[in-house]
Amino acid sequence: MIKTPKIRKDFGFVRVGTAVPRGAIGNPKHNAREIIKLAKQAAARGVQVFATPELGLTMYTARDLHHNMALQEATLSALGDVVQASSDFPNMVIIVGAPLLVNRWLMNTCVVIQNNRILGVVPKTHLAEGGEFEEPRWFTPAEVLRAAGVVEMNLLGQTVLIGNDLQFALEGLFNTTLAVTNCQDDYNDVAVSQLHSARGATLFVNISASTHLVTKPAFRRRTFQSLSERLQAPFVFVAAGPMESTTDNVFDGQTFIYDSGSLLAESCREDDVLLVADVDMQRAAYDRMRGAAASQTPLTIGLSPARVIRTNIRSLNFLDDGFDQLERTVNPHPFIPESSVRKEVCDDIFWNQTTALKRRLQSMGNSDPQGPRVSIGISGGLDSTLALLVIAQVYRNQGWDLSQIDAVTMPGFGTTKKTRGSAHRLCEALGIPISELPITNITIEFLRLIGHEPCYNCSLCENAQAHMRTVILFRRNFTVGTEDLSEALLGWCTYGGDQYSMYNVNASIPKTLANYIVRYAADEKLFGEDVSEVLYDVLATEISPELLPPDKHGKIAQKSEDAVGPYELNDFFMWHMLRGGASPAKIFLLAVQAFVGNPVVSAGYSPEDIYYWLENSIHRFFPAQFKRDGVPGGAMVGTVSLSPRGSWRMPADADKSVWPESLAVWAERLISA
Repeated sequence: MIKTPKIRKDFGFVRVGTAVPRGAIGNPKHNAREIIKLAKQAAARGVQVFATPELGLTMYTARDLHHNMALQEATLSALGDVVQASSDFPNMVIIVGAPLLVNRWLMNTCVVIQNNRILGVVPKTHLAEGGEFEEPRWFTPAEVLRAAGVVEMNLLGQTVLIGNDLQFALEGLFNTTLAVTNCQDDYNDVAVSQLHSARGATLFVNISASTHLVTKPAFRRRTFQSLSERLQAPFVFVAAGPMESTTDNVFDGQTFIYDSGSLLAESCREDDVLLVADVDMQRAAYDRMRGAAASQTPLTIGLSPARVIRTNIRSLNFLDDGFDQLERTVNPHPFIPESSVRKEVCDDIFWNQTTALKRRLQSMGNSDPQGPRVSIGISGGLDSTLALLVIAQVYRNQGWDLSQIDAVTMPGFGTTKKTRGSAHRLCEALGIPISELPITNITIEFLRLIGHEPCYNCSLCENAQAHMRTVILFRRNFTVGTEDLSEALLGWCTYGGDQYSMYNVNASIPKTLANYIVRYAADEKLFGEDVSEVLYDVLATEISPELLPPDKHGKIAQKSEDAVGPYELNDFFMWHMLRGGASPAKIFLLAVQAFVGNPVVSAGYSPEDIYYWLENSIHRFFPAQFKRDGVPGGAMVGTVSLSPRGSWRMPADADKSVWPESLAVWAERLISA
């Protein structure tokens, strides 16, 4: 009988943990007790994969004591204690470091344990040698076993597979095959984790000793962040701690968890600290499906297949256990860079936009030394302001005359004094001439020509204004568009109107990022103090298409976010759908984690608010595809684009029913909450 799968209640998250026990050198029994204590804490928090440091049962700095039979016998006894204790937390894989005698060779190993069973033993491949390291004095590398044909061993009465080609399929968890490596294994020219990735591993753990030196913690972070990013996978790292011998070196106990290159948690210079995070295996699978890593099979690079040991782990259950269960911080504004790299990122975005536009204008074959003529509609709003700044920067950089920029403001039914004034002030401050061409009368004439008496309050009256503006701009010069990525997502644009241009510099800039870039230009006074003053006014203006007449007080009557939802929510939804391949149900979980009760966001949202606007976004996204199919060229700036020639291709007549059905699994939970 075929079992029909239901929606995953873990949403592809796997909970991983790591800690540095407060050990004693050469005392395996004590160290086992410390490992068991931390494992118990980890299990209480739902950890499914738990890692401890290299040679943690004996401590790395036991050195020549590792050869003593008393210590080896004590190690086996202590390992037995950990294995036996693991039956108290059967839903967790535990990784401990231990020196094990295999035939006549002493091996520096990672022992993988679950529920009173040793799943496998992974010996170290590359022994650290040179400087303060002399591991070949005590240990034998893993390849000796392969050469001797040793593939299993008897350990504590269990027949156990051993080798550096072992992987652990954690069935019950989403697409999770665990690979375990040992310190130096991932510092060589070709990291052992890379070989495991090529063989199909998707979750990586490196247990380490690693002495502390100045700047070394940063070096480790760079190494494993790069691996996590390149392998498009989560990476757990744990190093030996400050209870190791300080005769010649100090050990800092650095631990961290990366998820596809993003740091989720970190600890350093402490022991007895439990680090826990939920890594997103679904996101990693999505990246691999779409990226080059998917084609990197053992066949293509001549690797023999991994030996895979299968075990079952029960998945997490966020759907039934509540909204606040994620062990990770979720960024509410994923398009916005960290403040520490603000200048670097904003300058990079400006360079991208200006280079793209410059190249397009140069390709037009213009020979006028003053520069080509371009037209742009200036509304006094955010998007046209950003586009005008890009144009102005291109002309400045090229030494072209700013008078060649044909800025046109076209007040219509809903234009307010504030936005009209901002348009004029911005151009004046930039030194760009501006023309004002009111479109009210020609729009009324057009509407009557097609048999519609203007009511000033219907979609036909709104769209007619957008069409009139586009016709005017197209008949003047090469037209630079202003539509942003958020509007493309929601279809919040008029087909053949503001959707059209000859090149769009904002094509992959979402609304939250546009706000961030314009604010950066204002704060840094990139275009002078007078321009910055206008930019702050633009940023303080509520976003509106201004297609409906103002109220009796002259204020904006039509607010975009009242119709399509808060842009910070929509941009969040878009990021996780397009960048992470997340289902609406998972996006909802992430959004609740990111926005509910978060003082960083601009408004307070309830789970009900998020549900409403996410459902609204889904219903807008699908029917808007026909508009996206006809967008003009525009360079991709970040990792998300909706260009049909770039990173998003879908049929305009796709059935959307699966997506709201996915979200609906939360409805009952919301009603009962």
